[in-house]
Amino acid sequence: MDISHTKLVGRMLIAFVLGLMMVFALFFAGKGYASSTTSYIVRALTATPTADPEDPAPTEQVCYGPEEFPDGISPLTGLPIEDPSLLALRPVFLSISIFPPSVRPPTGLSVSPIVYEVYIGDGDTRLMAGFYGEFPQPIFEAGDGEQSPPPATFDYLIGDRVWFDSNGNHLQDDGEPGVPSVPVRLLDSNFIEVQKTTTDASGHYYFGLSDIGENSSFQIRFGAPPSVSDYYWVNKDMGGDDIDSDVTELGRTDLFNPAHRESNEQLDFDAGLRQAYRIEGLRSGRVAYQDLQVNYCGCLVTAGADPGVAAQISTCATAFSRDPNNIGGAGLDVMRLQAIAANNSEGSCAEPNLTGNLFCSLPVIEGQPGEELFVEYNVNNINHFVYDAELGAYSWAKNLPSTPEEFVVMTDRLTGETLAFENVIVLLAHHSSQNSAGTIIHVDLDHKTGTAYIFRNGQAYKALWTTVATEYEQTTGHPLPVRFTDLDGNPFPLAIGQTWVNLLNAFDTVDQGAGGTWYADFDAPANP
Repeated sequence: MDISHTKLVGRMLIAFVLGLMMVFALFFAGKGYASSTTSYIVRALTATPTADPEDPAPTEQVCYGPEEFPDGISPLTGLPIEDPSLLALRPVFLSISIFPPSVRPPTGLSVSPIVYEVYIGDGDTRLMAGFYGEFPQPIFEAGDGEQSPPPATFDYLIGDRVWFDSNGNHLQDDGEPGVPSVPVRLLDSNFIEVQKTTTDASGHYYFGLSDIGENSSFQIRFGAPPSVSDYYWVNKDMGGDDIDSDVTELGRTDLFNPAHRESNEQLDFDAGLRQAYRIEGLRSGRVAYQDLQVNYCGCLVTAGADPGVAAQISTCATAFSRDPNNIGGAGLDVMRLQAIAANNSEGSCAEPNLTGNLFCSLPVIEGQPGEELFVEYNVNNINHFVYDAELGAYSWAKNLPSTPEEFVVMTDRLTGETLAFENVIVLLAHHSSQNSAGTIIHVDLDHKTGTAYIFRNGQAYKALWTTVATEYEQTTGHPLPVRFTDLDGNPFPLAIGQTWVNLLNAFDTVDQGAGGTWYADFDAPANP
C-alpha cells in the first residue's frame, strides 16, 4: 500500500472516530450530560505537564528584540542564560531520529531553543535540534551528612575525596559535591589488598597505616559509585594537587611510597568522576538542513549521510555508534557537544548574530482559538500539541505506528520531563524530491518568504516567515535566523521560550476545526 493511500485511509479512520465521538457527545448532551468530546481526546492523548509554582505564568508584558537583546538574554528564546559567555559560540544542530519508535524518547530537547521537524520520505520525519547558550548537564544529588573523622592512631594517614565534576573541566571546583559510598581499596606493590573502605557522605575516605617499610609502595583503586550510572573518571593531573584528579581512566593511582613524604599525612589522593551524559539517536544528515543551518550560522552534527546528501550539506562533526547493530545507537557526549561549538566558533561565525525575532511574555495581538494542533505527515506519523495554560506551553505527543490511534507524550530521556514548547509553528515551504525513492528532499528556504501558522498562549495566528536578506545581511554578509512577521511584515511577537517548527509543503492545508483545534496535513512532493 503506497503512502498516499495509507494516509487517505488514516484520515478516513480519524474522521470516522471523531464523528462517532461527536454523535456520542450530542447523545449525552441531549440527556443532560455536558459534552465531553474534547476532554476525552485530551485525556486519551496527553499527559499534562506540571507547572512550577515558583515560576508562575507572566502577568506583565516584557519584550526583547528583534534587534536588541540585553546581555545574557538568548536571541533565540528571550530567556536568560546562566553563562552568557556561551552566547558567543555557534549554535550546534543535531540530526535526531524519532523513527523507529524504539529510539524514543528523544534526548536533550528540553534545553534546545529551536527544533525543526523535517520530512525525510516514506512518511518519516527527523528532527534538526539546535543547542545554543545552554547544554544538557548531568544532575547529581549530593549525599547528606558530615565528613567522617580519620582513624585515631596511625603512622601514616592516606586519603582525600571522590568528587562529582559538575562542569566537566576535570578540576575540583568550589561547590562540587562529594560522591558517597564509593568502594576504595588500598593495595601493596604486589597488588594485594591491604585495607578497604567506602567514601563517607561527603565523599571523603581515609587509610591509617602503621609499621610500613622504607621501600613499601601502595596503590589506591576506586570502584563503581552506586549513585552514578554510566560514569567515567576525569583526566588526571590537570592542575595542582589540591584541585586535580589523581586516578587513571580505570580509577587507579600511580604507585606511591608514604615514607618518602616529608609529612606523615598524604591527604591529596583525589578522584574526580562524571556521568557519561549522552544525546542518543543521532542519524544521517538531510538536504533540508543546509539552508537552515546557514541562516543560523550553525554547526551541523550527523551520523553520516547518503553520498547524494553529503555533497549538498556541510558538517563540523560526526557522531558514532557504540553498537553497530543498533540503528539509533549513534550519540554524542554533552561535553563534546559544547567543545564542538567552541572549536568551530571562528571566522564569519565567531560570535554569531542570531537576532531578528521579537519575543514577548504576553500576546500583543488577539488571535484565533488555538489550544490544540494535530500535524499529520502520515497516518503513522502524527504530532499532537496541547496548550497548558499553567505551563504556558504546548506539550508534544506522537502516535505509534503500530497503533496509530494511540499517542504517547514525548519526554526528554535525559531528564524525564515532558517536552513542551512555548511556540509551535507550522512553516509552509516548497518541497522537492531529488530521487526516485523520494528519500532525498530539498526544502527551499533560501532567500524566500512564505506562510506560517504560529501557536502561542492557546491562540493561533496566520503569519509569514522570511529569509530574504536584510540591509544588515547585505552589508555584512552575515546571515540572520529564519524570521517571523505578521501579515503586514512587522516582527511577530513570539512567546518567550522554546520553539518547535513543523516544516510542511508550500500548499499544504492548515485548517481550524471545532473550537481551538487545528489540523495540518503534509503532502509529499512527487518523485522525479
